[in-house]
Amino acid sequence: MSAEVGPKPPTGAFLALPCQGVDALIIQGKRLGSAPVSGSEIAARTAVAAWLYHSGLTRRLVCVEGEINRPHHPAGSVIVARLLQERYDIPPEAILARRWANCTRVEVRAIRVLARAHGWSRLAALTAGYHALRVSRLYTQLGLNVAVVPCAEDTLARLIPPADPLLYTRWVIPALAAARLPFTRRLEEEAKEVILRALLRADSQGVLERTLARLIRGA
Repeated sequence: MSAEVGPKPPTGAFLALPCQGVDALIIQGKRLGSAPVSGSEIAARTAVAAWLYHSGLTRRLVCVEGEINRPHHPAGSVIVARLLQERYDIPPEAILARRWANCTRVEVRAIRVLARAHGWSRLAALTAGYHALRVSRLYTQLGLNVAVVPCAEDTLARLIPPADPLLYTRWVIPALAAARLPFTRRLEEEAKEVILRALLRADSQGVLERTLARLIRGA
């Protein structure tokens, strides 16, 4: 059963991922607040990214989440980089971590800057199922061709093979299980996404979203 609920983007771009791999795999951020890193959604996305890296589907892992976890945790990009190196044996040269973003819209704009600078043309992004549709729309709005991959078992199972099934069992399944949201929390996240998707249509430049992010997160 999927760990996530909610609408998902079309899977056409996603289904091309195993055949050709991607220039970079983006780990979309997720604010922790006071919650522990262990069992969090960002830890689950990191486990999926490590699995895909060791399966040879990408040679570059990217996270640009900024200082939105204070005072309890460092920047999301720092958390991701530590997990990748210390838990999953990813070499530091394969990791690009920047403390740039305080909301999803700023995240995708930062990725556009990096894609242009590094000449990346094939990209994929890992996020939650409830978040995937808005992430996909934001990348499309900026003219980026990004395969948005929901970190849910029914979606990730399509990557076995060519992705390593042993590492999937060892790393991904436990991480997804630990990060599974309670029913009420899933409803809350989905309700937020409905509001933010409405803002995306009404405020195409994202002025209100960025302002709210600064006020709420102090970043």
